[in-house]
Amino acid sequence: MQRRLGLGLGVLLGVGAGIAGFAQTIHGREGITLPAPPVAEVTPVVDNYFGTKITDNYRWLEDAKSLETRKFVDAENAYTARYLKQARIHNQLLDDLDELEHVSQWSLPIERGGSYFFTKRVAGEEQASIYVRRIWTGKDERLIDPTALSRDPNTSVGLASVSRDGVLLAYRVRDGGADETAIHILNVKTGKTLEDELPSARYDSVAFAPDGTSFFYTRHDKAGTLLFQHHLGTRTSQDKLVFGHDFRGEDLGPNDLFSAAVTDDGRYLVLQIDRGVPARRVDIVYRDLTKPGSFFNILVWGLESRFSAIYARGSWYVKSDYQAPKGRILRADPGIMPEAWKTIVPEGADVIADFSIVGGKIYVERLKDVQSETTVYTLEGKAEGKIDFEGIGAASRIVGRVSERYGFFSFQSFIQPPTLYRLDTVTGKREVFAQPKIPFDSNQYELKQVFFKSKDGTEIPMFIAGKRA
Repeated sequence: MQRRLGLGLGVLLGVGAGIAGFAQTIHGREGITLPAPPVAEVTPVVDNYFGTKITDNYRWLEDAKSLETRKFVDAENAYTARYLKQARIHNQLLDDLDELEHVSQWSLPIERGGSYFFTKRVAGEEQASIYVRRIWTGKDERLIDPTALSRDPNTSVGLASVSRDGVLLAYRVRDGGADETAIHILNVKTGKTLEDELPSARYDSVAFAPDGTSFFYTRHDKAGTLLFQHHLGTRTSQDKLVFGHDFRGEDLGPNDLFSAAVTDDGRYLVLQIDRGVPARRVDIVYRDLTKPGSFFNILVWGLESRFSAIYARGSWYVKSDYQAPKGRILRADPGIMPEAWKTIVPEGADVIADFSIVGGKIYVERLKDVQSETTVYTLEGKAEGKIDFEGIGAASRIVGRVSERYGFFSFQSFIQPPTLYRLDTVTGKREVFAQPKIPFDSNQYELKQVFFKSKDGTEIPMFIAGKRA
């Protein structure tokens, strides 16, 4: 039986050890002279793969944080810099790379109240700004510019949340490379920032309440994660603790991270609790926002598996590796163990990486032979085909709202820059939402995938990119 093995992109580190010819000074073209390259120490490590012994002389280099690895990398960087300083083509290389590196970049948009909110870094700018389009084909209007907030070029902003009517926007302000951010609220109609501000801290999520008069936020510190509710126009010292410390007699520790979200219909406040880093167990609880003061109910709790949930049209849809290592999607019934839940998308040959529900359809993201594959299902699990991407490459999940017709996704490859598309969930038609201008014509290049069979029958994929013949 044949197997297929997916190989990701790696970084190859050239090692100068063991080549005796490099012991002398190197003389290159155009008068370039270099000493012998840095020498990496040979420290053999032998692995036994089902009776076949493989020797790895440079396993120690895999520890990127070790003192020995850092010293060797620093020496190689210095050696490279010594060559580039002598190379006449150096400046041309920098100019060519600069054009490729500095291109405009967009985040996937959030649709609220008929407007589209996103971040964009324009070519030549150091940091991204927050923008809005009033209609999806309209002009990008800059709402928040980090350069207007601080003279520090390292100050950055991020989009945290938008109210259901698109009037209020929560955004993060980060000073330098700090983990902490401050949260501010912008009135999109007036263009003014409200006095409501959360001081600098580690905020994992922000979600506006359905009526837009308050928002929920999770804050993490050494003691753990806590969920608060802030009512606009009040002091943050009056914010109410909604969830944290413990639940149902079980302590929530510093490594139990959780985030809050409000379902698309505004009915439920949902918490996904990652137990440990990385999480091997994920719990999900929810509160009915139509019943003020109600308790949190359990969707899933206490199982050593990972879960993520979407509430759509009166039902809970859950992706999980519970009794399915490669993942499956189920329709969950609160209060009942997952064994009794209905399977909507069964476990398959490829791992389910993520899923979303947009326009009443389920979009399932998988990685097949190291390229993205997104399949479409009805809410009852009937297969409706696949998304036809622009060739071989990597695509994001489909983002959008359960009840909205249109969703958005990004796609990129070795020959195509990250491009954002709007997807019509009814017709399957896609149109470009945003695409950067690049200094080469990608139509002159081609990308194909080939497979090589190993001794044990495993088919190993490889990509070949080059100029068209």
